[in-house]
Amino acid sequence: MAPGLSRPGASPLERRHFLVQFPQSGLLAVGAAYGGGDDGGEVDAASLYGRWVRDLREYETVLASLAEDTGMRLAVLRAAYISAGPVSNPMAEYLAAPLPVRVLGHDPPVQVVHYDDLVEAILRAAEEAVSATINIVARGAVPVSRLGALAGRYMFPLPYALARLVAPAVLGADPLRSRCVADGGRAVQLLGIQPRRCAEEALGG
Repeated sequence: MAPGLSRPGASPLERRHFLVQFPQSGLLAVGAAYGGGDDGGEVDAASLYGRWVRDLREYETVLASLAEDTGMRLAVLRAAYISAGPVSNPMAEYLAAPLPVRVLGHDPPVQVVHYDDLVEAILRAAEEAVSATINIVARGAVPVSRLGALAGRYMFPLPYALARLVAPAVLGADPLRSRCVADGGRAVQLLGIQPRRCAEEALGG
């Protein structure tokens, strides 16, 4: 298991990191960062990861409609994979699986954020009463192969067709060939903060 990546075995709600609070007559949602396929398009909708992305999008749509109907502000914080803390995430569970693999010819960057940095962002979003969608990510990113090395796990490189068959279901093969890096600039602009830890520091606990 990667240093600092949260425990496996969490509930589906915890794995989505999706919490809703109601500060100062507004909605504050904390979800997960997500992206498209390796070509910038959609991920496989039939995969577990594809369904996970679909659910997150649906939740955000429901909250946006609720905010519009009630006139409330809506702040959506999309967090990268959360390291440390009491929550889990698909990447942590993937690395804890008996046979983690990676897609041959692909070594995409993985973004993380330390739990403490995310908590600071949540508190600041509530204080500032912002209404926006904001990515919360540590500075920099860690390639999948480096993430495996930090976890002490060898990730077997397999062709995509084979990786889809054997990759642990909690994540699947799609994110392992997708290059999608979220821009954390709005956290600085709107919340006035930047996560204190870079990606490798966040993984250090």
